[in-house]
Amino acid sequence: MDSAALYLAKVMVADHRYRPLDFPEAAPLAAVSDLVLVGGDGVGLAIACIIDRDADPAKRFTMPAEQVDDIAAACRKHAGSLYGGKEDVVVEIWEIGAGLPDPEDRARLEGYAFRRVTEKGVSVRGYAVDSTPTLGGALWSTAADAKDREAWVRQALRGPRRSDHELSHAAQAHDRVARFHTRPLATYALIASFFAVFIAELVWTIAPASGLSPNIGTLIALGGLEHGSTEGGDWWRMLTCAFLHGDPLHLLFNSVAIYMAGAVLENLIGRRWMLALFVIGAIGGSVASLTVNPDNITSVGASGAIMALIAAAMVASLRLPKGPARMQILVSLGQILIPGLLPLATHGGNVDYGAHLGGAIAGALGGLLLYVTWPRDAEHPRAGVLAAVIAAAGLAYTAFGWTQLAGDFDDFEKAFRGQAVMQRNPELVKQLIPDDQVPKTDEAIAEKAGELVEQYPRDPRGLYFAALVAIDDGRYEAARSYLARALAEEEIRMLLTNPERFEVYLRWAYAVAHEEDGDLAGARQAVAPFCAAGKAFEDPQMVAFYTRLCDGP
Repeated sequence: MDSAALYLAKVMVADHRYRPLDFPEAAPLAAVSDLVLVGGDGVGLAIACIIDRDADPAKRFTMPAEQVDDIAAACRKHAGSLYGGKEDVVVEIWEIGAGLPDPEDRARLEGYAFRRVTEKGVSVRGYAVDSTPTLGGALWSTAADAKDREAWVRQALRGPRRSDHELSHAAQAHDRVARFHTRPLATYALIASFFAVFIAELVWTIAPASGLSPNIGTLIALGGLEHGSTEGGDWWRMLTCAFLHGDPLHLLFNSVAIYMAGAVLENLIGRRWMLALFVIGAIGGSVASLTVNPDNITSVGASGAIMALIAAAMVASLRLPKGPARMQILVSLGQILIPGLLPLATHGGNVDYGAHLGGAIAGALGGLLLYVTWPRDAEHPRAGVLAAVIAAAGLAYTAFGWTQLAGDFDDFEKAFRGQAVMQRNPELVKQLIPDDQVPKTDEAIAEKAGELVEQYPRDPRGLYFAALVAIDDGRYEAARSYLARALAEEEIRMLLTNPERFEVYLRWAYAVAHEEDGDLAGARQAVAPFCAAGKAFEDPQMVAFYTRLCDGP
């Protein structure tokens, strides 16, 4: 069985981020110690010199204090930097054997500890550990953290000893914490996509942006989450909305938040599950947003997905061993998650807390499922292939949504312009035929057309209906007069659902009125604007009609 000193050294490597000595400047310390380990948190540097007094009860750490200071100062270049300067080097002297130190040994260790050499950035701490079975773990120390150290030393020496395999697994978990400083490429890719989409918001805008804040029409046209379109079949908006942002500050906050969560989660559970949880969180946030928000609210932003990543990271981080590293991760993530779930705690009234809550719940459930199914000896959770499928399907559906939006962008633009016209001149709305009075059948058109033109003389639809009746009656000149008036009402036409398509039918009827009256040249002139622009038409009969007039001799 390992001696107490050797087992404690293994525990220090497994649980406290120490490693075997790996730089030559500290070699003289190894010559006077049984074991030398190097530890630290990525900034400060600790060198643990371990004396195994069970193997040799007479052995003590006896290197002169001045030499210890010089060796530690030479090792300082391996410490991290903070605020432009190198951090301190701490030399830890561990003497482990039966019984606590006598007054002479205490005085010797205190002699090292009280010689802090400030200008060299070195300090020395002494630890004496009793390894006897009955008092195992009792500790005397010159350090301020003596109580914390004694707690884990007692647990290590008095509790059941872990096997080398268990200690190795714990060390691998700590290695994952250390790897949190590596590049989280998937997280970087998501942040880059946020910025790319935001640039698109400023380039493909329906109306001029207010500074660098896209207007609501642009956000809807590019995939914002709003009740009408989403519930009408545009379900991909539940994902496209996560890549949109309302202004640069919104973009910046979300980018910082997803970096903090993604950098932890990507290294802990892998890129595939991190991206899958982003997709799951975006959907969960959108579902909650649609559920709790009024119908007139449009939601954009990755907040729901980010809350999911943070919640999942907090749950999954419980896989890490207890210690400062895990606590630091939980505290830093909690500082984002908790305010994000408290309405109006840190933000204004435009925050979609429904999306925040829905994303957090989805992420917490996802993280819990991964946690309970995660094999103890596996670096990442199970079902990596499933994660890849979820991530790929989500991103593909997002891309599909944008292709649909690209085809409909002109319609969104025209609809938004119509809304702008109504806002500028609400009196125009009074010129429109109420929806419940618009005739839906040929019989109703023939019966009501004249009355509608009389009551709503500027509505292009009433004029169009009157023209159709006039064509059927052979009154071609009257039909052309109605249609000319309808084409002239361009501002009011912008208030209709699809003004461009309606113009197609106006020009078709105008051309028919000319052609039926024997004026083929007039018919071609009526459709000329669409011929020159190469417009496409959905109705096959309309395609044939325009093709004949546009391409005819």
